[in-house]
Amino acid sequence: MRFTPLLRGALLLPLFLALPARAAAQETPEEVALAYFEHFKEGRLAELTALTHPRALAWFKNALITALEQDSADAADLDVDALRVLPPDSVYLRMLNAAPEGNRLGALMVDMRMEPLGHLAQGDSLAHVVYVGRGNLMGAEAAQTMAVTLRRHQDRWLVDPGDGLLGMLGTSVMYLLIAATMEGRTTGAARARP
Repeated sequence: MRFTPLLRGALLLPLFLALPARAAAQETPEEVALAYFEHFKEGRLAELTALTHPRALAWFKNALITALEQDSADAADLDVDALRVLPPDSVYLRMLNAAPEGNRLGALMVDMRMEPLGHLAQGDSLAHVVYVGRGNLMGAEAAQTMAVTLRRHQDRWLVDPGDGLLGMLGTSVMYLLIAATMEGRTTGAARARP
């Protein structure tokens, strides 16, 4: 069977029309890491959670429930049985929304910037995005080079902060330390004034 150029074009047109949309949907690890940072910075916690790898969300849920079962004082404030039936992303989002530091960190991070330098691929499903975090810290420009890990999940990159509470909150740990430092120095300076 021989296809005319017009018929061949008509058969291939849907394929070519689908390619740009599919290519645009495949974000680079750098784009995903930058979006994750911006969502955190602007307090868009549902979007941040959507960019977190399911493996990390499941680990966080299990670790939280285990910790609550071992500490009856904290467990009294939370219904552990209710947490057990929630999906991992809902548990993570609930904990992010409950964190009292969230709004304060967003205010401190207004001038923080993330400048991706590139990524190091580890196989075809793991990438480490190296970036420089920049911002104004007590009147001085501060910069710190860091990395964030991303894993593929259903043909897209998602942030995988790793196993461990500090890993799950890794993107915000630096800002928590900055906030504590700023609060301590601001409070100390305020006390020193008459």
